[in-house]
Amino acid sequence: MKSLPILLLLAFAPALFAATTECERPELPSFDAERYYKGLARFEGDKLKAKLNERITHRDVQPIECAETILSRLLPDAGPVQPRPVWPRERGFPNDIQDAYSDLYNLLPARAGVRITSGDSRKWKIPPVLKGDVARILLYMDTRYDGDDASLTPDLSLLRGPAPRGKPSLGRLCDLLAWHEQDPVSPTERLRNDLIWQWQGNRNPFVDHPEWVKRVYQVDCTLPDISDREGLLKRLDQLERELHAIRRQLQEGG
Repeated sequence: MKSLPILLLLAFAPALFAATTECERPELPSFDAERYYKGLARFEGDKLKAKLNERITHRDVQPIECAETILSRLLPDAGPVQPRPVWPRERGFPNDIQDAYSDLYNLLPARAGVRITSGDSRKWKIPPVLKGDVARILLYMDTRYDGDDASLTPDLSLLRGPAPRGKPSLGRLCDLLAWHEQDPVSPTERLRNDLIWQWQGNRNPFVDHPEWVKRVYQVDCTLPDISDREGLLKRLDQLERELHAIRRQLQEGG
């Protein structure tokens, strides 16, 4: 079962949109999945990622004040709810003039229980029922913001190894891919995608087409990551100890 803030979205959706009329809501047609993603199914890897970037790039990002108002309606009895960015703002977009700063797909109510304090997914505190949601949010951010448009946001990157400090990147991509598989897209996550579309004019393609994650991120997570120097050194130390133990057993047995 998904977290309470997401479930409450179902009950309070009408009040949410009635109460935020002061924020500009773009004039959009009804979402047509076949038309929106037309021609993309034939692509793979980086080409598919580039095509998705073109499709989901938009200019209807709400100001942060509107994002706060929208998320506050999810918990109407608790007063204002501070939106918490899933991709940390200090890793690429610390200023409110940058589109990613208030991108609704990257924001969850603080009560959702997501706690990201570093660039390494192995150090994040996230409930298991939200791990898939978080993974798909980060995959969206990595795909949407490539540093080559007018969003004032640099190229956001998901790395296989740990992410260096001060860079617009996050680490442990293979962990995120595993979270995506372990926690599939739910009806409430699809509803959130539909509602954000009404305000922001774009989609999270990995919610609409979760099968595209493997087609975009063609990573063999069974192979060691050569960029993870610390992890490789630890693994080599472990292998040396195992070989030493085997050698000793063979000598004693002889």
